[in-house]
Amino acid sequence: MHQPKKRVLYTGLNCPDPSYIHAPFISLHLLETLPQLVEAAKRGSHLVLTSPSAAKLFLPHVQRRDLTLLTVGESTAKTAADFGFSDIEVATPSQAEGVVELIKKVDGAFYIYPHSARARPLILDFLKSASLPHFAAPLYDTHLTPPSPLPRLEELDTVFFTSPSTVDSFFKAYQKIPPQLEYQSIGPITEKQLEKYAQMPYKKA
Repeated sequence: MHQPKKRVLYTGLNCPDPSYIHAPFISLHLLETLPQLVEAAKRGSHLVLTSPSAAKLFLPHVQRRDLTLLTVGESTAKTAADFGFSDIEVATPSQAEGVVELIKKVDGAFYIYPHSARARPLILDFLKSASLPHFAAPLYDTHLTPPSPLPRLEELDTVFFTSPSTVDSFFKAYQKIPPQLEYQSIGPITEKQLEKYAQMPYKKA
């Protein structure tokens, strides 16, 4: 018997599947560091991008296409390719730890690292501790902005979280969670954030 397709709510910004119900629970706000980052990119050799959002916000302002890009996730890599970049390496594992492993394999590089104001310090801490030439600055901040009206959870099967911020925004928006609802998350960091809400009647998809 044919199983009906699950009804999935996607809480992030860059929805990968048109069949999902796309209702972002966050919004991005560009910071004043953009000109400094763009200027630094003129003398850099490697650009670190950890999300499609960072790529979409920064790459339109970068004139050079000969930079080597170190990215987190295939979606970030695809976004970079859409902007005309070809020298792209994808981190494994698909998180900050994977980027550090890529950096360890490179000699003589100058890194440009535009990141979220909420980013974990792992990459920047490594660049500093290894005394690697770099210019890093927060490019954008993430605000918790649940959609209005809120999606009706009783009409859903699964909620897809893309970052700790989407987790926080979602649980602050709803007072009651249907017991049948399942969740999916991108990466162990988002999964760890979900553990803070373990008292909620959630099931992993």
